[in-house]
Amino acid sequence: MYYSDCMSVVTTIRLDKNLLKSLNELARREYTARTKVVSELIEIGLKEKLLLLALEKYQKEKITAWQAASEANVTLWEFLEILKARGIPFKTSEDELREMLESL
Repeated sequence: MYYSDCMSVVTTIRLDKNLLKSLNELARREYTARTKVVSELIEIGLKEKLLLLALEKYQKEKITAWQAASEANVTLWEFLEILKARGIPFKTSEDELREMLESL
């Protein structure tokens, strides 16, 4: 099932009461609803998880930098900056470089 960007969907999750207390406190500090805080945190977490999975596959040489960037939903240049920031070496072959240049 596909949902448009403007459609909201309700879901139920179980949370530890300490986590719920922290969410409530964060919502209070930001003067916003807890549901908004939870949605923002899920979005941040999802982006980070996609990036971590792409980095893992890239480091194991299962995918190229180009593919990893695509899986992480970032540009190739952003992915290369992330590699640099995290101290992960950029590995590439002549074929991969040719493919990158042709796509530009």
